[in-house]
Amino acid sequence: MLLNQGSIVQMGTPLELLQQPANDFVADFLGRADLGLKQLSLRSIAPHIKVIEGTQARHVIAHTATLREAISYMATLHVSTLVVADQSGTVLGQVCAADLLEKQHV
Repeated sequence: MLLNQGSIVQMGTPLELLQQPANDFVADFLGRADLGLKQLSLRSIAPHIKVIEGTQARHVIAHTATLREAISYMATLHVSTLVVADQSGTVLGQVCAADLLEKQHV
């Protein structure tokens, strides 16, 4: 819930507020310029894991990582694909940058 001078401006989950700010006040309050990055911080890579195809990627990320963490890691390493592993190191599949940046639906 977001208030402005004691009045409810918008109710919803953090992700809902970021994806659909009710007005300029909400967008500005949340940081209009960073709304996309903040959305990536609230979403898991888990739904985007796919079977590994072709040449196996060398860089591994935890299955609990957020989209923002995965994109940041890819940018740092200059790669577009990461292997995803669980806490025991078992490979679950891979994630690709293009898949992580596709439009997301609530």
